[in-house]
Amino acid sequence: MKITVTYASGKIIEHDISDHFTVSEPFKKDIKGGIPIASEYRLRADLINERGLTLEVFWHDAKIDDSTRKTPHDTETDENGEQVLIAHAEMRTGRLLKLIDKAELDDIVEILLDGKLLFWRQEGQLINAIKFSLMELFCFSNAATASINKRAIELDNYLANAYPSLPQKERAEMIGYPLEVLEKIKNNEIANI
Repeated sequence: MKITVTYASGKIIEHDISDHFTVSEPFKKDIKGGIPIASEYRLRADLINERGLTLEVFWHDAKIDDSTRKTPHDTETDENGEQVLIAHAEMRTGRLLKLIDKAELDDIVEILLDGKLLFWRQEGQLINAIKFSLMELFCFSNAATASINKRAIELDNYLANAYPSLPQKERAEMIGYPLEVLEKIKNNEIANI
């Protein structure tokens, strides 16, 4: 994960968050301490206005000890057809990385995540590119493109004509929508005609 921060002053900082927190052979018997088998990163873009841009780091410990023996287990059938218990790797708290301090936010021009726009500054305010892109994807249509909402309605209309006896709920499920959501977007589209 690469996070690139561009400041109005011209300063550019790139945070390279590579996964170096895991061991290459997690099931060797002579490993001391915890056994990091996987890392989990939570980029808290949702809290940027409250605490700046932070990255929460967690790791999953494959070590089996008294505490992990008490965690839930799943069963699986092994190669001999026997039921075996599979212990869950316990998630452990790592660190909180403060990538951008809240006090720096006014100087930020843009923030990129792996080369994709995450935030940009417009008229003195940070704009959330994730929310903007999702709403554009779902709602914006013109002569060259149709929104996901419009396409979902068109698919439902097609299925209604192709299978007139099929209940609307089943048609909605065929295209991956709960009926309530499909009805809501139909109402939203009608309101914007």
